[in-house]
Amino acid sequence: MPVLIRRCPNPKCRKTGAGLRKTRTPLYLCGKCRHEFDEPIIEYESRTVYTAIFGAEWCTVDGPVSADALKSVLMVADTQSAIRKADPDKLADLLGEVAADDAALLDETPAADLDSANPIAGGRRRRMVTVRNNQGQFRRAVIRRDGLVCAITGPAPSSALHAAHLRAFAVHESHNPNEGLMLRTDIHGLFDAGLLAVDPDTMEIVASPELVAYPHYWSLRGTRIESGPWRAALADHFAEVSQGWPCSNAEEARNRGTRSTTVEAGREPRSEGDPL
Repeated sequence: MPVLIRRCPNPKCRKTGAGLRKTRTPLYLCGKCRHEFDEPIIEYESRTVYTAIFGAEWCTVDGPVSADALKSVLMVADTQSAIRKADPDKLADLLGEVAADDAALLDETPAADLDSANPIAGGRRRRMVTVRNNQGQFRRAVIRRDGLVCAITGPAPSSALHAAHLRAFAVHESHNPNEGLMLRTDIHGLFDAGLLAVDPDTMEIVASPELVAYPHYWSLRGTRIESGPWRAALADHFAEVSQGWPCSNAEEARNRGTRSTTVEAGREPRSEGDPL
């Protein structure tokens, strides 16, 4: 895409990035040659613009990664670009050195954690927090419409259900029941993490390949939910999160489904096999 470039007019310099002054004249000062000027040379140059989509694939590591270590996996020496190409194999090895292995943690003997002589520090601390206005009213509105029924897995106790915003509340900070569904708490977490989504063309559940190791959730693929005014919000969510999946093709994701379930608000779900 074309990008506007301002260059220093000094013929021996022509560098970009001259700082615009707010209180002094001339208006510009070149940080390279220290030339002062009011009118930069204006040019338009073509630039490749990259967009990072990492919401669905975000993985927290349990240790620090130094800047020098990150630089060692880069494939270019460019220091100007905010996004730089990295060697995927070297990056995977680097992150693997600091990422916690959940399976290994389960096999470890947590002697230090269970040592009564060295207990984990507890207590409380005072923090300033923000609270969503009228979240209870939003929840009541969705319950009146759908009942105590997860839109994906069926009836559940009230304490196990969330009134989920299908569009991130942090972005719009508004409550629209037509953009909300009752979801079981664990399903809500996977939905927000971008690991579960609804294909708006079929209204069937699709899942990130990251869930293949969890049969309980992987088997939800193909579950059909009821269509309604929330379909547009589900479509936006699907479009956003599926881009980050290793296999993001919607048709291919649907073809991996092995069962189809229809769940209607207030009714028992019809499913193949044991209910979740």
